[in-house]
Amino acid sequence: MNGALERIAKLIADEFGVDPATITEATELDAMGLDSLDRVELAMLVEDEFAFEPPRHVEGDRTTVGNIVAAIAGLPS
Repeated sequence: MNGALERIAKLIADEFGVDPATITEATELDAMGLDSLDRVELAMLVEDEFAFEPPRHVEGDRTTVGNIVAAIAGLPS
């Protein structure tokens, strides 16, 4: 796991009770049971953790953890 992925997995695990060992870049937020309010909360957590404002698509239905990692890295998601 790369550094950003590990940090995001820890955020998700701590806040939403998901086993961090199950979180990969391909993991979809909806597959972890995150609803729209959870996605907003995750966006705020990512903003605080990385001093970064995530793009609005973080709240979309098919967003993956990898999309968030790519956005943090400045890569297209």
